[in-house]
Amino acid sequence: MNKNEKIKLLADLVAIRSMNDNEEAVAEYLAAFLDKYGIESEIVQYAPHRANLVAEIGNGYPVLAFSGHEDVVDAVGDWNTDPF
Repeated sequence: MNKNEKIKLLADLVAIRSMNDNEEAVAEYLAAFLDKYGIESEIVQYAPHRANLVAEIGNGYPVLAFSGHEDVVDAVGDWNTDPF
């Protein structure tokens, strides 16, 4: 990925309205992104609009695991610009 592609990825993720209990859209976006690179993933939905994304690359040892949040806290307050 070049620098502009990385910036677009981050900008797209910030633009997704993923306030608490709305992670599914982020999981779907990232699944489509990984698919472009031939990386299989699985969306595991556990409640309405809530989902985890599980992806594996390669096999063997050592194993590296990454766990992160797909949601953000509500964007409340006095914003001068749209936070998304």
